[in-house]
Amino acid sequence: MTVRRRAVLDVQIFINAVAHTGIPEIWPSPPPLTDRRFIDTIGIIVNGSEFALCTGWHILDNIAKILNETYDWEKSLVDIYIKWIIDQCIFTGGVIISDQDIRVRVDDSVDFEDNKVLEIVLASEADLLISDDGDILTLRSAKHGWRGIPIFSPTEFAQSVSNARR
Repeated sequence: MTVRRRAVLDVQIFINAVAHTGIPEIWPSPPPLTDRRFIDTIGIIVNGSEFALCTGWHILDNIAKILNETYDWEKSLVDIYIKWIIDQCIFTGGVIISDQDIRVRVDDSVDFEDNKVLEIVLASEADLLISDDGDILTLRSAKHGWRGIPIFSPTEFAQSVSNARR
């Protein structure tokens, strides 16, 4: 049995995958890569056998808030998307972290919200973080990531997995 690597996706990965086009009926799992790096990233996580999707209620709440307030999504559509994310966490063997699960507080980023995501990474014992956030991406070092946890941009992640699958 293959051990799945635990992956946390930052809020913007989920937002940018659906904000302007809606929820895809099919989430492709490269190769080949498409020109939709956020959808490719999510597709790799939920359709492959290599990864377990991990998230936190804080991330889910922010996704819902942004889709509703910034993109004017109806609550029923937001609820469908959030339920789909939760289902993917369960299906892939991941976890959903509550505020009570957070044991280590993080203040490594200048952004409070980024620190909350990093706390979820630690609490879920994630093997990697995928983010398109400049502040989070600056926390990684070439050899050791952030606290030993690799951080990938969606483009880097999708390309890396696509290359490994060939």
